[in-house]
Amino acid sequence: MVHYTTMINGIPVHAQYTEESVQEIFLPLLCRLTAMQRKKNGRILAMLAAPPGAGKSTLAGFLQMLARYVSEREDPPHSGEEILQKFMAMDMAGSSLSLPSGLVKNNLDIKPVTVIGMDGFHRYQEDLLAHKTVRRGREISLVEIKGAPMTFDLPALTERIRQVAAGEACGWPEYNRLLHNPVENAITVRGDIVLLEGNYLLMDRDGWRDLAGFADYTIRITADEQMLKKRLVERKISSGADPQAALRFVESSDLENVRECLMHTRKADLNLIADEHGAYHKV
Repeated sequence: MVHYTTMINGIPVHAQYTEESVQEIFLPLLCRLTAMQRKKNGRILAMLAAPPGAGKSTLAGFLQMLARYVSEREDPPHSGEEILQKFMAMDMAGSSLSLPSGLVKNNLDIKPVTVIGMDGFHRYQEDLLAHKTVRRGREISLVEIKGAPMTFDLPALTERIRQVAAGEACGWPEYNRLLHNPVENAITVRGDIVLLEGNYLLMDRDGWRDLAGFADYTIRITADEQMLKKRLVERKISSGADPQAALRFVESSDLENVRECLMHTRKADLNLIADEHGAYHKV
């Protein structure tokens, strides 16, 4: 197994991927993106869409770290220990990765990948508090379903994606969970290969379906609904929620978004199913 540790929204995340997934899916994916970029001779934008709980942010960070390792290593590694030391030395935001010896071949052509997410395009908390919707016959504040498609600033997201796809060095917002609001222009997007991850990037709904037109390559991940529910409850508990409160929130909010993604995400260039054992399968 390949083990990856990182921090997401202040919470330690430990993920593992099968060697088969790394060798047969992830490394070929990075090689393909590199080949596409070299052929285009300009920036390419890849989109990764997956339902809540599917591990898309973790996988995006893993791909970024894997690409950086392959692109920057100077000498062929000789042992799993040496590889681990190299990755620890290249630590990005508290991340570390260990690979079995010989998993990564020496002749791979892979360029670095810049990863960005759509969470920075949440509508502001004040805006969500001021607007309501109806769910299950009850009028509720939008803040109660924060994370649903309608709680994102789709026009702003669309315009910023257009800038990224055009190859511009542009500002990109990130979501701050302490402020409960986006931080505008938290980072500047640069790089030849940009990977954008988010729940609704490939959603077949008005407005959202236009986003895929900016992408050079698209990736879709699906998973079993019950597995996603279990992960979401565990994530809520790890952030300090009471187990019963975590279950109520997931059933009233997160699962609606999971079903929206599973039912209305369009097919992509690369379609994968994730299982609970860290394996990914092409479909």
